[in-house]
Amino acid sequence: MLVFKFLFRNLKGYRLLVVLAIFVTILQVGSDIAAAFPLKFIPSKVSNTGNDPACTFDSHFSFLNPILDKFDIPLFDPTLAPLTPGGPNQTPPIAPCPVSPSDTNPPPPIYTHHSVNGVIVFSILVLIIFGTLSAFLAYLDLYIAAYIAQNLTARLRNQLFEHLQRLSLDWHGKQKKGDLVQRITGNIADIEKLVTDGLVDLLAAVLTLAGIASVMLLLSPPYTLIALTIVPALFMITLGYTKSIKAAAKKAARATGQVSDVATEDINALTVIKVFTREEKEALRFGEHVDKNRRAGLRAGGLAAQFAPIVSLLVILGTAAVLGVGGLVANNNNFNLGFITIPALSVDIGTLILFLTFLKLLYQPIRDLSKLATLFSTAGSGAERIQEVLDQAPEVLE
Repeated sequence: MLVFKFLFRNLKGYRLLVVLAIFVTILQVGSDIAAAFPLKFIPSKVSNTGNDPACTFDSHFSFLNPILDKFDIPLFDPTLAPLTPGGPNQTPPIAPCPVSPSDTNPPPPIYTHHSVNGVIVFSILVLIIFGTLSAFLAYLDLYIAAYIAQNLTARLRNQLFEHLQRLSLDWHGKQKKGDLVQRITGNIADIEKLVTDGLVDLLAAVLTLAGIASVMLLLSPPYTLIALTIVPALFMITLGYTKSIKAAAKKAARATGQVSDVATEDINALTVIKVFTREEKEALRFGEHVDKNRRAGLRAGGLAAQFAPIVSLLVILGTAAVLGVGGLVANNNNFNLGFITIPALSVDIGTLILFLTFLKLLYQPIRDLSKLATLFSTAGSGAERIQEVLDQAPEVLE
């Protein structure tokens, strides 16, 4: 939580932009979810002419009826052409919305009358519109994040440099110059990378998980439970690895500071080193610090490398479960597993495709948690090292 407190304190003057970035991210995630629905609309309508987009969510999408009426024209479906020149267009055949086989007290049937071709054209337009909107919002979100990050890092570098000049010579005498340079350059660069990439990805991940899980529950609660079975395991593994990665990243950051300190010290004393012919000894000393930094980096990278394939394996298992169960149910088979019961035909091919698409959107943020864990750990270590300097009391001039 230190990194969030650090950012909140130092983002004064840019917090309104942060709120705007959050709002843009919400719109982008909503657009991504909306852009996936055509992948259900078309297969569902083709396999069952009564399964209109207006039937989605137990006909809560009935507001689409007037819009779909605009697509029931001969231009898209020649079978709707007037029987006589100048006469009215024909109407598509009426069919009832599908009813869940498990519903013992089904509501009165709701009939729809939209053509298959019209639904296809409508779905393509929905995909293009929301896909384009998502792309634009992603650009806007990343631009705002980059703007905030560049201004934040400039402020931090100036603030840290000015504070260093106000500290006493006694304090400076106890510090390693290369380590201080690393705090001004490398550690602040880690915070910049977190703001540019990590925070946007984290917010999008949380919103995606919440949004997609909600939509999936509305479509089919038991099928959603199958899809989300691996999520608790993913979170537990993530929490465990995040702690280890954070410790390794902190150690690597300190080792990098030591390398920078030795390099700065030797370059400043290069004349003395040559006079006393200490080139080989200093090269050995520098090599030891480089090797220490290499081993610390390998430790952090190795943990991240272990984490990524474990997440990928769980994602594959989750996708296989959704595909297998959905295929069985769509093929007129009941599915029973403990307290989870999915009646035959309660999932159609369109819902199966939509769930697989949602899983891709859902699991991708979870896959990225390894990258986010490394970013947050590295930036957290950097924020801690910067705050250590800022917390030092400046020299009092009499």
